[in-house]
Amino acid sequence: MIKDKSEPIRIFLVEDHHIMRHGLASLLTVELGAKIVGEAAK
Repeated sequence: MIKDKSEPIRIFLVEDHHIMRHGLASLLTVELGAKIVGEAAK
């Protein structure tokens, strides 16, 4: 199935360090237009 290009990439972030998760989420959202659907610390 080919996804419509207008749909954002959905990402679930897993990273121990809060500041890294926040930075990655910001980078992926701004640069790729990705949607962060969830986060986990461990």
